[in-house]
Amino acid sequence: MFGSTFAGRPVRIADQLDSLKFVTNYDNIAPKLLFHLSIFLLPNVPFDPNYTALIFYQFQKDGTPTSEFRLLGGLNEAKQSAIFKINSGISDSTTNQPTIQSNEGDIDMDTTDMDNSSVNSTSSMSLVIGISIEPNNIALPQLEQLKLQHTQKALPAPIKPEGKLSTADIPLTKDQIESISGKIINNAYNFLSSFVDDNNNVSISKFDLWWSRFKVKMANDPSFLDNLT
Repeated sequence: MFGSTFAGRPVRIADQLDSLKFVTNYDNIAPKLLFHLSIFLLPNVPFDPNYTALIFYQFQKDGTPTSEFRLLGGLNEAKQSAIFKINSGISDSTTNQPTIQSNEGDIDMDTTDMDNSSVNSTSSMSLVIGISIEPNNIALPQLEQLKLQHTQKALPAPIKPEGKLSTADIPLTKDQIESISGKIINNAYNFLSSFVDDNNNVSISKFDLWWSRFKVKMANDPSFLDNLT
């Protein structure tokens, strides 16, 4: 059902583990020499529009994972192919780590959890691509959260005008702290209440989604908290 390839490698067809799980292994690769990974649905293979294929990746060294599987992106009937930037191949002169691109749609390879010797250009590793087909109500919120995380990383750091006092430099009173806390809690409650199940529970992923969106709104609008009711 799924094919993939990257520069210098032939197209690989994913192995099917069960009706909803697929995996592709690329052996003998050097992470710093990877550039773009292409993943696509095979032609003439029907795909249920009520489902989305979540794509995950993991590096392994001598059969041992260097990290947990991490979400890369997704495919569905409307988006049947994608190209993900994996590694620019540029090494940081101080940390000897590759410079990682984090734009929306690109893979975010956090190599800080891998030993330096395992990410150099001559190191032989395995790249494992895992695919899990999930209902849209489960998959799409995860992809939305991933997009928000990429957006947050791309936001520039705020610049405080020289000689001016920002609100962060002014201590808040007890009443102000209670007021702001109440607004944040009320905002979270209103958002999460729409996801309550029959047992009056809410998935933790919905809280993560609210928090990601909340942080992006605060970063984009300095008066966001003031306008909360």
